[in-house]
Amino acid sequence: MRRGHQALALAIGFVFVVAACGSGDDTDASGGGASGSDADTVTIGMVASLSGNLAIYGVTLRDAAQMAVEEINDAGGIDVAGKNYTLDLQVRDDRSEQAGAVQAATELITDAGAIAIWGPIGASGPGVAEVAKQGNVLNFQSSSAVINMAGPPDYPLMFMTLPTTARITSSVNAIREFVPDAEKLALVAPDDQVAAQNAPGFTEAFDEAGMTLDTYLYPVGTTDLSSLLTRLEDDNPDVIVSGFTTAANDLHVAQFDAAGVSEDLPVLLFPEGISRCESLLPGRPCIAQPVLGADLTSPAASAETKAFVTKFLDFIGEDELPVGISQVSPSYDFIHHFAAALSEAGTVTDVEKIADTLRSGLTTDGLPGEIAYDEDNHVTFGLEVSYVATDGNVTTKQFH
Repeated sequence: MRRGHQALALAIGFVFVVAACGSGDDTDASGGGASGSDADTVTIGMVASLSGNLAIYGVTLRDAAQMAVEEINDAGGIDVAGKNYTLDLQVRDDRSEQAGAVQAATELITDAGAIAIWGPIGASGPGVAEVAKQGNVLNFQSSSAVINMAGPPDYPLMFMTLPTTARITSSVNAIREFVPDAEKLALVAPDDQVAAQNAPGFTEAFDEAGMTLDTYLYPVGTTDLSSLLTRLEDDNPDVIVSGFTTAANDLHVAQFDAAGVSEDLPVLLFPEGISRCESLLPGRPCIAQPVLGADLTSPAASAETKAFVTKFLDFIGEDELPVGISQVSPSYDFIHHFAAALSEAGTVTDVEKIADTLRSGLTTDGLPGEIAYDEDNHVTFGLEVSYVATDGNVTTKQFH
């Protein structure tokens, strides 16, 4: 069964309630005069980094979710077994801390009564996955730290909101396309749980493609990368893969010149869009891997994507897209997808039935194209990756 976003339901007026929660902020976004306790309201939760070093992602995650909920409620809500429901979005700030994420998820389940939770991002994923499992609620995550956890039999209610294999294979295929002679690559990243989940997959995928990937990991909190980058330059790689956060990429790129990293050496920024290549690496060859499906910053974006960007910018009251655009689709598209699943399943309480419906081939139209889950709770769609040449020319292709 195919349902587009417009076939669901769209927006709500927001009421922001800020309450004390450790050092974090709580946001209650509900519409149509309904509260989370009303019988005709479905409460969903979000663990978002609204403060701390991951706020550039968390704020975007929240904003995109609020826009999706507003659209759904404004369009009349969700028809579930002949009864109309609106969504009540409850947001908790995890302060970019793992303990904060566990606390936020616990509050969303025990206090707010959420039946589904979006987030968190980064290394906090596993902790929230455990809380969601114990609470028997659906959990939608884009964190690469839970790639190997999601889906039956252990986590049947946890669903990934970014492709698990395509995020890696598309990077490999893009390098093969844009730097065809590349044989030796260097991965630079902080030595954290995200790298622990991603690095082995990258190494294996590049090996299968006939390329060698050397890893240059550094302790979390390190600010001086001079010795590491000098060693990298001496090893003479053909491409640098820089990840896995915007903050880490900022740290890496800022020290390239001082470490003598060649200006001719292509750099793949993960997860970043074209605009980040242009701002961080002007005059250098750069591969933008936003891990988003469609690169919202691409000058060659489709008319539909450009219309979405215009609407999103108007919604958040900004003139330019935020740095953390990789969290737009995992939030916006998958709240719409969840709403379609409620309607198709005919229930707002039976989370196992909703999960079965998500795995049954249900499709919706999203920013990356058609969205659907496989039997392992993993989503599959192609990812746009772009090559920004030294002269500023951009080539964008979709890879799987």
